[in-house]
This record gives sequence, C-alpha cells and structure tokens, in this order.
Amino acid sequence: MSEHIMTGRADWPEELMTAAVLYRRTEQARYRADGFEERMRQRLAADPGLNREVRAAWAGVERDILDRFRSMIPKTKADRDKGPKVFEVHHEIAVGKECFLLWLDETGSAAEAAAFTRGRLALTGDPAEFYAKAGLLEQETGPEPV
Repeated sequence: MSEHIMTGRADWPEELMTAAVLYRRTEQARYRADGFEERMRQRLAADPGLNREVRAAWAGVERDILDRFRSMIPKTKADRDKGPKVFEVHHEIAVGKECFLLWLDETGSAAEAAAFTRGRLALTGDPAEFYAKAGLLEQETGPEPV
C-alpha cells in the first residue's frame, strides 16, 4: 500500500507529499504514545456532555469524508474499478479519527477538532497552507518587492 493514502493525494507535488508523510508519522507517534487512546476513552466516559458533543462533531467530519469518496466514484459502470477502494475509505476515516482525538486532547473543543481535521484531510482549505503552518513546507510570501 502506498504512503499517499490519506497522508496526501497521488496528484500532489512531491514536496507536498513528503510533508504529508512526515506529518502522518508524527501524528502516529503522538497517538500511540503514553496510553493516549485509553486516556481519551476515560475522558469521554467521564463527561457525557463532551461525549455527545464529540460524537456529533465527528459525525459531521465522517460525513464529509464519505461525501468526498462518493464524489470520486465514476458515473459509468465500466469505470467503477477506477474509483476509490474500500480500504482507502476506511483508512481515511481511521486517520481522521486519530487526528480529531489528538486535536480534541490539545484544545478541548470538539468544534475546533472537527475544523482542524477537515483541514488536515484536505476536506477544506489548501493542503499546502496546512503543512506550511505545521512547519513542514515553506509558505509562499508572494512576489518580491521591486
């Protein structure tokens, strides 16, 4: 399986793909460290209000992910094999959940976690801008003054 799946897109320039892969590796390390997953389970179980808020926010992100993949399905039956594969959809949802929970842990806000995750998955915004903010790409500053 190629690393572009849900770290970036096959049509992205190499520099952007490299930034996406580096970001994903960092994200995976943070998610797997220090009992993060169990700590988040306990936090959500202890606060039913936050749990409801998180579920609602995540449902919106998941819907956006699925909508993107639905839009990628070719319209003709003959081309259906050229559309997204099931494992790609599941993988992006898994990556999105990890990103969402990491940002929720950092900010405490389900709405901020949802917005960040949409940017991370390039559902909204410019992915180059996202990775530049993460310090993995140089941001273009526009033309030099004359």
